[in-house]
Amino acid sequence: MKATLSAALVLAALTVLPQPVEAHAPGQPTCRGEVATHVGISGEELTTTPGPDVVVTNGASVVRTLNGADVICVTRLRPAYVVPGGGDDLVDATRFRGDRLATVLGETGVEGSSGDDRFLGGPQVDRVYVRSGVAADRKLVRTDGGKDYVKVDRQYPGDVVAELGKEGDTLSADRPRAGLVVDGDEGPDELTTTCRGCSTASFDLETGTIAIDGKASGEATGFQVLDVVRAGTHVVPAVTVRGGNDANHVSVAACRSSLLGRGGNDRLQAAGSGGCERVRTVAQGGGGDDLMVGTTGNDELYGGLGRDTATGDRGRDLCRAEVEESCER
Repeated sequence: MKATLSAALVLAALTVLPQPVEAHAPGQPTCRGEVATHVGISGEELTTTPGPDVVVTNGASVVRTLNGADVICVTRLRPAYVVPGGGDDLVDATRFRGDRLATVLGETGVEGSSGDDRFLGGPQVDRVYVRSGVAADRKLVRTDGGKDYVKVDRQYPGDVVAELGKEGDTLSADRPRAGLVVDGDEGPDELTTTCRGCSTASFDLETGTIAIDGKASGEATGFQVLDVVRAGTHVVPAVTVRGGNDANHVSVAACRSSLLGRGGNDRLQAAGSGGCERVRTVAQGGGGDDLMVGTTGNDELYGGLGRDTATGDRGRDLCRAEVEESCER
């Protein structure tokens, strides 16, 4: 049965597993207490056989497992590219000490279920890509140290529950939707999306709620930076953003936008596109020393408590701030 978890449960869901063991008993290396069925060779590629595998990468450059419930321990210093196959797989990178690790949960172009996969990151920079699967699939991701990057492709229809690590991490979601639950943890963390195909998009950085076309579309808590970016020439017709009490950096590409900074020293910036009939933003800084940057349309830029800066662009802009630039009203 498909389940939706809160990001706070990711830690419990993952840490109930036995801890990885790299110590070599007389004989084969082990991964999470199990004797390895496949051990990589440093700098070479490793492809396993169908069925449940226990893999110690041992510095292998590329590791691909086939169908089956696989357990993969990423070890040594060499850069690694890990692609689990179909089945409920676990990738444990807590002992990896290299500087480049990319893990693909659901390879592009592969049809059918990619399984209920789990990823455990370590102190290095982790890059996790969720690319394919079916609606019943669920991915659990927990990163740790390093500026980690988690990407959820639009083609993946299942759930993703993630807890990001202790440094400034990035979640990239082509189109947020129900079943996406992510906790940014310590930051500042960044949420970026093209929201391709969206008519309206709403983001509340205080509560973490996201709504697309009027429907609840996932949760992203603990994020201070939001980028709604262009996809080619496409921009979202209408975007609403409500900031949190931390300092927020919000940048949106939209025809119409409403941006509220609330507390903290915020930066609120809007831009349009040639595909928009009209471009306009209304930005309110709230408390703190805020910077508001308008579009080429007729914008309204309001400061609040603190020393604020409002910068218009082309068009007739209304500004209310301590420092006003390119403001005509």
